[in-house]
Amino acid sequence: MYRPSSIEIKALSQQVQQMRESLIILCGHAEGLLELEFATFLTNIPQPLNNLNLFLYYGNYIKLANLEYEILNENGVVQPKKATFVGSGLMLLTSIIMAS
Repeated sequence: MYRPSSIEIKALSQQVQQMRESLIILCGHAEGLLELEFATFLTNIPQPLNNLNLFLYYGNYIKLANLEYEILNENGVVQPKKATFVGSGLMLLTSIIMAS
């Protein structure tokens, strides 16, 4: 289950806040490159959907898809027949997992 951080970001020194922001940007870029590399790998193998679990963060995507599904259920959306995914990354894993 998701738990918000207890760290008060605004209470951190300006230097630490800037370092944090730089790390967030760097990690986001690195994750994008990782997804691109794995998506390229998947396009070159037979039955790519059978190998999604090889992705380093696949388990995290499963947890995210389950959380999103729970949120839909809690808000009265049970077994929707149609869904729109916005903001998917290079691999669209959340969309693929939710669709399955």
